[in-house]
Amino acid sequence: MVSEDTDIVEKNDEVIVQIGYDFYGKYSHKGHESETDFLKGITLGTKYYHYFIDEFGVGLGANLQSSRELEDIPGKVYFVPAYLSLKLRSIPTEPYKYGYVAGNIGYNFFFPVSDYDTYLNDEKGGLFYSISLGIVYNNILFEVAGAIHTGSARLKSTNYKIDVEYRTYTFSVGYVF
Repeated sequence: MVSEDTDIVEKNDEVIVQIGYDFYGKYSHKGHESETDFLKGITLGTKYYHYFIDEFGVGLGANLQSSRELEDIPGKVYFVPAYLSLKLRSIPTEPYKYGYVAGNIGYNFFFPVSDYDTYLNDEKGGLFYSISLGIVYNNILFEVAGAIHTGSARLKSTNYKIDVEYRTYTFSVGYVF
């Protein structure tokens, strides 16, 4: 919809699908010396936003990561966050042409797999939060994001509880509908 008093184009709802490359990740057992850099991985995501005004939207999103192999710990892990998102964008001068910053917070599912799963039980997810900067040009999205994924588990051998944290930095490309 085009406003009569300006040339600003309003779009009240967006659906975004994107694929990202996690170019850096660090996995750690919080409060302990155990820490490892991750092999890089792929993240798939989808988001829905509703804009109350041109510059401000509220949305829901979810991501799915490929499993990540740990360097110093046998096995792999992956995280699946679902989150609420707040997005500030520049005023679109045409549909699908704007810059933005978004903050996300939600719950993160934690999944150890392969050999790592044989050492753990009682795995639980935890808080997920991230911030992203991006641009949309002609329906194509380019985004850089930093995220923190948390979870917990118990070691099978000692029943000791460990808190895990995974930090990622991701470059994504997507499509905005």
